[in-house]
Amino acid sequence: MKSKLITIGDEILIGQIVNTNAAYLGKKLFSIGILVEKTIVIGDEEQILLEELDDSMKNYDVTIITGGLGPTHDDITKPSLIKYFSDELIVNEEVLNHVKNIFSSSNISMPDVNKGQAMVPKNSEIIWNANGTAPGIWIEKNDKVIIALAGVPNEMKGMIEDSVLSKLQNKFSGRMKLFLQQKTLLTTGLGESSLSESSEILKIY
Repeated sequence: MKSKLITIGDEILIGQIVNTNAAYLGKKLFSIGILVEKTIVIGDEEQILLEELDDSMKNYDVTIITGGLGPTHDDITKPSLIKYFSDELIVNEEVLNHVKNIFSSSNISMPDVNKGQAMVPKNSEIIWNANGTAPGIWIEKNDKVIIALAGVPNEMKGMIEDSVLSKLQNKFSGRMKLFLQQKTLLTTGLGESSLSESSEILKIY
């Protein structure tokens, strides 16, 4: 099982925020027997994402994208997905009602642009986002899975824990490792080169 993480956001590339999503996802996927072999951060550029999707479909079983699912012009994830998979966007009425309820419960008038949050690729499953307005997207093709999640950490984590991990386990139950073992050795007073040459210490492994 090979997986890849794609984080979208110019704010990460310029050092404005730290990419904590990748660290969280790496740990969660490892916990169910899926190793992350590649993680990449890209800007809000459609062509770059299309190239990364092509790489994903050729080389990885699971790809998780975070970010770019908002309603504004620089949110590129959904347009890129429908272009790459020759799909179309349709309105999901359940999501639309959810978005409307979020605004009405806060006594805020919903901008028309937020109706776009309920537009999802026709040939996909939605991943319910209980903590925000942008649903996640699950696409399967040629036994590969592409998952797009909101970039806001608490929204992404909610979708991972509420449904994504269990869906991945059900989908790939026969192909996952039963367990992955990791050992951590803490040392002090030794340089890395000296440690690597110490046969006594390496016997611990």
